[in-house]
Amino acid sequence: MTIRHARAATVAVALLSAIAFMGLAGGANAKPAPHPAAPVYKLADVGPFGGEPDSATNSKGELYDTTPSGGTLLYKSTNHGSTWTPATTADPSSGDDCVFTDQSDAVYECNLAGSVETAPLQADVWKSLDDGKTWIYGNNNVDLAAGSNVCGTSCSPFGVDRQWGAAYIPPGGTTNSALVALAYHDFYGPSQIWVNISQDGAKTFGADRRDGQLHGERGRPGRRRARRFGVQHRADGSRHRAVRPASGPHLRGVDRFRS
Repeated sequence: MTIRHARAATVAVALLSAIAFMGLAGGANAKPAPHPAAPVYKLADVGPFGGEPDSATNSKGELYDTTPSGGTLLYKSTNHGSTWTPATTADPSSGDDCVFTDQSDAVYECNLAGSVETAPLQADVWKSLDDGKTWIYGNNNVDLAAGSNVCGTSCSPFGVDRQWGAAYIPPGGTTNSALVALAYHDFYGPSQIWVNISQDGAKTFGADRRDGQLHGERGRPGRRRARRFGVQHRADGSRHRAVRPASGPHLRGVDRFRS
């Protein structure tokens, strides 16, 4: 290598070293990239409200909001909650409400202390196939046998509080064969979680069952462990639903509920 080539190589190495140093120095002093802007929320006037409201969505992303203020008031939004329109009120009397849908977008409401039964502190389930224009009542087999509505959909001897529900259409079924559950804890009883189940799309409901009966309690002879239905309780008293498949020969794939 000639002296001229050696000097050129030395100068090149020096330039590269200087550039690398400047880059490191600049990186140390460079400002971090700005965080993305936080979403902007605005208040939307839904309508009269009171008690413990509940909300749900259907498969199209449309929103429902129900509130026990002068009955089972139900509102719907088709623009992500910007504006709301009222639906027909299923029951003019209400204590607590809940709203949920199935895969066909049929709408269900549950209601506490409604006007259709004579016993106090019972829960009812209503179903609409026309987006809240008209409502179908889900009766209990006890009422049907008695020939009158004595104890509502729940027919709980211990009363009802904080009811909630969900619906699931099994593969190959329709909304008329949906599995629908009404769940709640008792008001003045043994402090248990109870569930009434319908296997005909909320047309009729069976007797109330404790959560342990649905799971099948071990160590107790005579308990049938055929059905499994997940119900969990939150320590802070809040409630929400989670759609998760639950196994079991009679309720395979049914939604699980959390309270």
